[in-house]
Amino acid sequence: VSVITLFYLDRFSELSGVAMTPDNWQRLTITAMMLASKVWNDESFENAEFAQLCPLYTLDEINKFEMIFLKCVGYNMSVKGSEYAKTYFLLRTLGAKDAADFDLEPMDNVRASRLQERCLEKQIEFRERYPEDGCSNLMNWTL
Repeated sequence: VSVITLFYLDRFSELSGVAMTPDNWQRLTITAMMLASKVWNDESFENAEFAQLCPLYTLDEINKFEMIFLKCVGYNMSVKGSEYAKTYFLLRTLGAKDAADFDLEPMDNVRASRLQERCLEKQIEFRERYPEDGCSNLMNWTL
């Protein structure tokens, strides 16, 4: 989940033009982590459960964060094997001083294929949950 979270944060910043700041890093990271968990894990938490685990935000706020994030990345939840590998090695390099604690493993072809399938499934699910109607006026939460 950590590799996909970092990848989603990078994609969001690139596509939205919004940089991570001291004011928005928690909202962005929590949202990216929720989405990564939903894509990576077969039995992920629902937003109501995330709201219970993270009492900083209400369920309505978490739903709004998710909707805005998804719209700003064009609902693109796909992560190619090569993108995963690049992000994995970036995380591994950044964590090199703590390499003994770095227990993530590179993804094999079977897992990469399954990830692609889950990304597409979730992309369809998210589009149905949050129909497109623009996101430009919803960006205030990230600034």
